[in-house]
Amino acid sequence: MSEHQMRLGLSDGLRDGWAASGTVAELVRERTDGALPMLHVLTYVGLWGRFTEANGRHPRSVLELSKAMKVSQKTLWRWERRFAESFPELDSPAPLWERVRARVSADVDLDPDVLAVQVGAVQL
Repeated sequence: MSEHQMRLGLSDGLRDGWAASGTVAELVRERTDGALPMLHVLTYVGLWGRFTEANGRHPRSVLELSKAMKVSQKTLWRWERRFAESFPELDSPAPLWERVRARVSADVDLDPDVLAVQVGAVQL
């Protein structure tokens, strides 16, 4: 277990308050105010994770993620803000990405909306 996970109180991949069953989409839906913000959070987690996998490190900034993933900075700022509002206890999407990474397509050219659906469908 990483220091980050220990600090968040993760045990067996789950944090207090995260359902032992259900999907990532259900967790995000409980923390957002509608379908569009939920889609934004799921997409942000997926793009952040894709960058991390491809580069062996977390993105240093929204600008770097924007350039690498070919998504406008303005859009990524909005998605990052929605993620931060939905998961204020997390510094990054890392704990969520760790839960979904093995079940998400490795196709880096995958449409972001399809990526969001794949992230959201993963069972916690």
